[in-house]
Amino acid sequence: MYGAYHTSPQEEPFMGFTPGCRGLEIAEWLTRHAEPDASYVILDDEEDFLQRQASRLVRINPETGLTPVDARKAMVVLK
Repeated sequence: MYGAYHTSPQEEPFMGFTPGCRGLEIAEWLTRHAEPDASYVILDDEEDFLQRQASRLVRINPETGLTPVDARKAMVVLK
């Protein structure tokens, strides 16, 4: 990540530089399937998410996978 954000085709800022923004995929899925006030957490080793999703992201180290510390962070996000 270069410390800046870019704009998606839908004009929504996102973090990271991948050929398809995972954050947009998550936002679309939530729009189609979740209640408007649904609580969720994103567990991932990448950073290509919408800026508004940053507080929902628990970044997982791909070398170690999900750790007890990561799980505790995820529980905090869900509360």
